[in-house]
Amino acid sequence: MKSLDRFRSQELEQILTSRIDSVIPTDEEFLQKALNGESARVQTINLHHLALGLQDPVFNETIRTADYVTADGWPVVRMFRVLGKNVHRVTGASFIEELTFSHEGEGRLIGLLGATTDVGDEWETMLATHDRKLVLRDHGLAEDWNAPELARRAMEVGVDILVIAVTPPRGDNFARELREAGFPGVIVPVGGAIDMVTGHRPRAPKWAQTWGIEWFHRLLSEPGRLWRRYMLECVPMMIKFAPIALRRKLQGARHVVTPGRDHA
Repeated sequence: MKSLDRFRSQELEQILTSRIDSVIPTDEEFLQKALNGESARVQTINLHHLALGLQDPVFNETIRTADYVTADGWPVVRMFRVLGKNVHRVTGASFIEELTFSHEGEGRLIGLLGATTDVGDEWETMLATHDRKLVLRDHGLAEDWNAPELARRAMEVGVDILVIAVTPPRGDNFARELREAGFPGVIVPVGGAIDMVTGHRPRAPKWAQTWGIEWFHRLLSEPGRLWRRYMLECVPMMIKFAPIALRRKLQGARHVVTPGRDHA
């Protein structure tokens, strides 16, 4: 068991270090990358994603091959900082808020895969109110989607940014399929972020987000859906990262030069 845990810790570190150079450090940079016309697939990473990545080789590869990643959660922010990358928390929900309301997003053509019809209707109205258009919608079952067909449809209507509102890993893996099918715009899987922005799912108050306990608010709001994810998947990720953090700290301490000592 100890050797297995050690292996998992090493694999966790490998996933994170492989993404160090592609982390988008701020919400502002995330929005700019989405709006600058670059072809890119952006993968948000939280503890749940890391847990799934250790269990599912396909999703592991989806994380590793994304053009950019973000630290979607305070634990992952701290993990990246331990590994030497100064990043801030950049979430799918914050991105959707900026995409919907920021003046910089005016005139953009947006596509939506997933979510419910009611959520799609409300988000389309919100986007139109702020001078952007939802030009592609598909609320069907993700398992029925065909990546080449949807990529073709998105290109025909000129989608700039394609948002996938499906829980991981299915939505994230499909984002990768769309990229491989030739969709040239920006693809961002956001899970339930659109539900939050439209008010169909509660989001933690600002103070909970600031203190890094948004997860606790969500757990209290949806215990039946989230208890297993947080207690049986996310907490073990933090435990697996503990020896990595300790080793990095000790390595840093060994490289500290003692004042007044001759190191020649």
